[in-house]
Amino acid sequence: MEGEAAILRGVECPVPERTGFASIIGGMVRGNPLGSVVEIDLKNRARTLSVARIWSTSEAIIEHIEAAHAASRPVLVLCFDSFVDLIAAGWAAAVMDRDCFYWHVIEGHESSRDFSGQWRGLQDLLGDCQLLTRSRLLREFRGDAIRGARPAVCIDRIPQARRAHDELFERDRDRGRIFVKTSGTTGTGKLAVIPYAVQLARIYSGRLVQRDLVSLGAVPMDNITGISGQILTSRLRVLINPASAAFDPLVFLKAVERFGVEEFAVSTSFAVRLIRALRSRDTPLDLSTVRHLSFGFEPIDTRVVVQLIEELERHGAAGVRVSFGYGLTEVGRAAFSRDLGRADLLAHLEGGEGAFPLATCAPGRAIRIVDGSGKALAQDQEGEIQIHAPQRTIEGYLQAGGQLVSVQQADGWVFSGDIGKINSRGLVISGRSKGIIFSNGKCVSLDPVEQALRDSGILQDGLVAAAPLEDTGEASDYIVMVCPADGSDAADVTDTVRRLATAALGIRPARIVILPEARFLFTTTGKLKKREMARLHGRGEVAEPSLRPPASDMPDMAGDPLFAQLCGIWSAVLDLRGADPMGGTFFELGGDSIAAVEFLYRAEQALQVRLPAERFFAEPSLQQVWRIFCRHSDADVDELAETGYCLERLGVSMRDWKGRRLSENGFLRGFHTQGTRLPLFWVFQSENELLRLSAAMGEDQPIYGMRSLHKILLIRNMTDPVLTEVSNQYLTELLAITQGRPFVVGGNCQGAIVALRMAQALDALGAAPSTLVLMEWTSAWGRYSKPVLLLYGNRSRTAAVYDSPDACGLPWRHDFPSATARSIEGAHGEFFQDGNIPSLRARLLEVTQSRDSALQVQ
Repeated sequence: MEGEAAILRGVECPVPERTGFASIIGGMVRGNPLGSVVEIDLKNRARTLSVARIWSTSEAIIEHIEAAHAASRPVLVLCFDSFVDLIAAGWAAAVMDRDCFYWHVIEGHESSRDFSGQWRGLQDLLGDCQLLTRSRLLREFRGDAIRGARPAVCIDRIPQARRAHDELFERDRDRGRIFVKTSGTTGTGKLAVIPYAVQLARIYSGRLVQRDLVSLGAVPMDNITGISGQILTSRLRVLINPASAAFDPLVFLKAVERFGVEEFAVSTSFAVRLIRALRSRDTPLDLSTVRHLSFGFEPIDTRVVVQLIEELERHGAAGVRVSFGYGLTEVGRAAFSRDLGRADLLAHLEGGEGAFPLATCAPGRAIRIVDGSGKALAQDQEGEIQIHAPQRTIEGYLQAGGQLVSVQQADGWVFSGDIGKINSRGLVISGRSKGIIFSNGKCVSLDPVEQALRDSGILQDGLVAAAPLEDTGEASDYIVMVCPADGSDAADVTDTVRRLATAALGIRPARIVILPEARFLFTTTGKLKKREMARLHGRGEVAEPSLRPPASDMPDMAGDPLFAQLCGIWSAVLDLRGADPMGGTFFELGGDSIAAVEFLYRAEQALQVRLPAERFFAEPSLQQVWRIFCRHSDADVDELAETGYCLERLGVSMRDWKGRRLSENGFLRGFHTQGTRLPLFWVFQSENELLRLSAAMGEDQPIYGMRSLHKILLIRNMTDPVLTEVSNQYLTELLAITQGRPFVVGGNCQGAIVALRMAQALDALGAAPSTLVLMEWTSAWGRYSKPVLLLYGNRSRTAAVYDSPDACGLPWRHDFPSATARSIEGAHGEFFQDGNIPSLRARLLEVTQSRDSALQVQ
């Protein structure tokens, strides 16, 4: 304590001066290479990778990025649907000290499926960006979305690293930053800026209190928390898709049983789901390994915690300890309790002391309480909580135009907006920012109103929400919304609510609204949207259900099997039990955000059509959903989206091609890869052409074959999006092979179209090939000013083009100002035959002998 002001302080947490984020990762890789991460996806499949395996992926990414961007530092956009992949890419970004954006795609949890729109928004906000992803996710982007000069990097398409990169662990300063969305699946979204140095301080702080237990977490419920998952402090870390846990909490509990988890962290709302799941089990689970639970960062309902411990003990756990925590996104962990047993919790409940005191302040933090004017308060005085954090989790929020808005603070004290007090036992939290009013200069929490009403027994399932009235101009006005228990008289309930609310605060509520259960709104994590409900009902206007259209306007759905299928899924998710499925919107019929995610996922899986979440929330009625699924053009289908379709067909058609494959899922096939000539990257029509040319060129000529879109797509359908995606896929592997060394790119017939697009993209990157070779070129697909060799058959119809002074209308001199045209033996389609291939070989050897000889083609 300092003077009259009560201040709770944590121990100092110095960060070694010559230690960087990279060295922390290095210590873990060297010291715990066999440590494992298990990730459980939405289909309950487990993927296990060791620390050493994750780091090997990081090394491949490092080698590729440093070779491709030696002279520039684009922001790395890490777009993955696997947290394990995100860890590997995050490690690579950290040891290279690169700015990066964390984009974790969680199936069934995203508020929008508009990958292309999100990507464009990132480019506008962050500027020069480099997308790192997997090929299956790249197909979610429309081809025209990956605009600009940088082809996407698919980590499943790049080869393994050629050398170890352990020297990067010795870097002792961090200049990079991490960008993370902080609004989750709701709201407009903010982009938090987290310097690596700040994250490093948080890691050291966490090490003072973290346990070395087999842990399980649903990630990233909070993206900020998810970042710390890069640092694997436990012997085994198990990560589970939060949407999967929301659909079926037993998936979470079975993971605890399967992997012998000792510790997991949950919120109160998720704990309620776990309790219901455990009570519903006829046969017990083996949860004997569970030793510790963590709750936070929120006011905790102690009764729920006791019930969860009792259910865990019924399923084999013994002596489970619990800790509570509190913190802010902007500062991370701020305060926490000591480990508590069930006896401690029961004693606290019997004492009726409200929230549990958080006795320990986090390392490097300090906490104080202030009144409405900002004056620090003494012990046992209630007011707003402020946290002092010299090293904040977040430096600020990035706005449009690159402006950085700092975290709101005064003299290093960050405003929490939460209400509490400091007593002899620590920090006691009495309310959160969504339930605060001001009276006589003091911050007053509305939580006591809700608690009093829950304890009264007059409500159905404790459904109550108390929130400030924002539109009245009076800071002390508040509204109470309740759902009465069955059989209650509305007038009696209103009188009781008014009396209990006034007694709890000494302030009379301005409005009391009686609502059915279906009108309560929830977030995806099961929390009430109090402010939104207050805005809906604050002026005495109760939102009515959406009116059903007149009978004449109703679509004819009778007998439609699609409607019957949708109706079955709709009714099952909402548990309607015979109620009219068209009696209101999804939320008016009792749905919440978690149920909406479940409905979208089930409908999409059953019908194989994607329904964008934003369209569903715009009009969440069964009729509208049926209309969208009926008209595939309204859904996000892209009927055979040609970009992803072409890559899939290319993968299938090249699956059995001979040659050295650079990675398990790589497209390029290499021959004579140790040869001394400039490597030749050629786009062929068939494998036979590749085999014949590689044999003819000899062992000293490295040659890498790719496939054109011949017999996959008509030339008239080779749109910019298609060519961009296919060429970018090939470029990802080409750049990994060349590592900044000179090379030649070429192609014949339709393969020449892809080769030109590759050369154009490489030129924009500052990595143009020494020579571009186009064989049998008869089209106009854009300008390219670097050296080009145009090959045509002396018995081919193209000879008339290149032998004619006016080029017969083909603008090749304009499109290729540095081009030279040369003839070879043969007619169209015959150049790889035995009698003609020596002529082709001779022309190609002229441009692969050396860099100088390649330039002589001009």
